[in-house]
Amino acid sequence: MELIDIKLEQINEWLVLRRKLDKNWSRSLKPIESRQALSLSKLQEDKSLSDLIPEGLQGFLQARAILEKLKNSEKTEKSRNLFGNYNSQLLYDWEYLQKLYEKNNLHLADCAKHLLQLGIYEIPSLKSTLQSYEKQIKDSQNKESALNEEISKKAKSFKEKCKSYNIEGLNLAYELKQTTRKIPEIYTEILAILKSEEFNELLTIYEKMTHENHSSIIYLPTIRRLRDFNSDVNIEKIKDKYCKVIKETMGEESEDDVIEIVEENESEWVIEMIDEGKVIPVIDDDLPLSHKETRSDLQTELAELEGFAEVLGSYSAPISRIFHLFSSLRELILIHEQSGYLDSIIGNLNKSLNHNLHEKLVECQKLQDNLKESIKTTHKQLCELLCFASLLIAHIETSINALFPNISVKIIGETVKDIKHYLT
Repeated sequence: MELIDIKLEQINEWLVLRRKLDKNWSRSLKPIESRQALSLSKLQEDKSLSDLIPEGLQGFLQARAILEKLKNSEKTEKSRNLFGNYNSQLLYDWEYLQKLYEKNNLHLADCAKHLLQLGIYEIPSLKSTLQSYEKQIKDSQNKESALNEEISKKAKSFKEKCKSYNIEGLNLAYELKQTTRKIPEIYTEILAILKSEEFNELLTIYEKMTHENHSSIIYLPTIRRLRDFNSDVNIEKIKDKYCKVIKETMGEESEDDVIEIVEENESEWVIEMIDEGKVIPVIDDDLPLSHKETRSDLQTELAELEGFAEVLGSYSAPISRIFHLFSSLRELILIHEQSGYLDSIIGNLNKSLNHNLHEKLVECQKLQDNLKESIKTTHKQLCELLCFASLLIAHIETSINALFPNISVKIIGETVKDIKHYLT
């Protein structure tokens, strides 16, 4: 037995050359297709019979399948007349259609025509669409990885910046305000240094040498006032005047759960008279260094003492510590006194996070979900077409082998490979 491979696009030409198919087969098929379309519309109009139309089939294979279903249906009359034709018009019409297809092997021409349409146009188109979707998913996944990496970098940068402010970053405004509670502690530490033995020794030497060399008395009123200040104050109460600690309630969210930054009303301030003829406004139970002028005067007087200590070559350590503490105070005071500065810090920290990246990530993931759904739908459509192509190939091969008993025909082509790839 001779084995012959026929390309799917050459089936009808191969049959015409061997005189098993008329060269005008295309013109002969047109009235059959019109008749079949009319019969289909009648079936579709009858709701009790519309379910007899098989999905995924066209042309001869569809007509043959419908005829078989009509023969097996209890809804149709199976009796025949004297001429051997069905009394049922439906059965008569579909049986006649099958006979028209089988005349002059037009059923082979019809199957080969549909197989050519599937193999050259429809199946490659769906495969190309699938490849496009898969490429878009891969590109989207690469973009998602890049976004996750960028978000990770931003989060690390945000964490590092928050660490520089000694905050966690969960509630920026409140946590930054909370840092200002350190201000009174720094003030008391400065006052403690001013009253220390080391500073007192420096001050005594400065007074003695000034008196001996210039016969004059040193004038450091701010230092003297601060050294005389009774620092036995309620430090926690003073801290609350900078920012109160707000405790969050547990359980269901309510208006009480909202963290608010409470600042002291200036109407509660009082004026306290200080010696040397100066009046310094301070908050009740507050520390004198909370006043800007006092801090400025202290640093001016400390600069004078620092210059003297450098001449001696020693005793400058307490002054250096105080200036270092003032350096750490600057930002805390700006946060406390200038809301614009606080907003600027919050803005820079939020910029580090770049919330837009999260929105892009969500969009990226949503796109992937949509593409996966499209792939699922397209893959289903492709498998349906390949199933139809598989039935067409099987019918063509069986019919040709019946026409030529001494040969064995196999249809070849990309569609055959796709059938094996997608359907097995």
